[in-house]
Amino acid sequence: MQTVVKIDTRSPVTNLSVHSKTNKSLLAVGACGAEVVELRKLLTHWDIPLKSFSEKFDTALEESVKAFQRRMFLAQNGMVGPETWQALYSGAPTAM
Repeated sequence: MQTVVKIDTRSPVTNLSVHSKTNKSLLAVGACGAEVVELRKLLTHWDIPLKSFSEKFDTALEESVKAFQRRMFLAQNGMVGPETWQALYSGAPTAM
């Protein structure tokens, strides 16, 4: 089953895919829906400050994702792909 993510057409992301291990979509600015809400909850769990709590992946959320990625020694691209999802669930970087 593939997850559908609505993306703002102004978003630079063009290749959205579902990762088989986490079964989560690649999230970036413009995405919206339940996975964005889940992302916000996970970031809050790891004490990453959030400026809003909407269902939309905005630039403020992108900065929060970068802060989490920095903490986990991941590439700080602001997008939530397989490595970031795994770190969000485990609390540790995937390549340690």
